[in-house]
Amino acid sequence: SAQLSEGGIGVTMTLEMPKGTVATLIFKLPGDEDERTLLAEVKYRSGFRCGFEFLGISPRTRKELLHFCMQAARLGLAAQPGIGEKNRKK
Repeated sequence: SAQLSEGGIGVTMTLEMPKGTVATLIFKLPGDEDERTLLAEVKYRSGFRCGFEFLGISPRTRKELLHFCMQAARLGLAAQPGIGEKNRKK
């Protein structure tokens, strides 16, 4: 499962990645033909849950992710904010 925002993503995974690890994330949004490749840093780890904050994300990509998240929320598909949403409120 995943929680997505324009600033990051929370995922369930078994791979051990300590806080501060930088990784390349590759994913597709529903309806997209192309994969997205983004650098992200592990901001939290709790059991199998891992929260990544996107690094160096372009304004265009941030806007596209925000648009997707807003549409998903309107359709009732997004129950909780992703890590970027949590960080922005601090």
